Amino acid sequence: MRHVFNPEAGREFEEAVQYYQPRGRKLGERFASEVRAAIRKVVENPDRSSVLEAEVRRCGVRVFPYSVL
Repeated sequence: MRHVFNPEAGREFEEAVQYYQPRGRKLGERFASEVRAAIRKVVENPDRSSVLEAEVRRCGVRVFPYSVL
């Protein structure tokens, strides 16, 4: 299984990276890394994520107030 960003989600991801970058030492990079880690978890074992609705699951991003759907 592989992942593909919905275009809107991809823009939101890039905007969040840009938001965090000036706020702390390498915070934007850390955010991006944590999102990628959450994506890897979902791709490796999608059934471990919590069910949000019907065929949508959610995996929280460590440290940051975001989730991967």
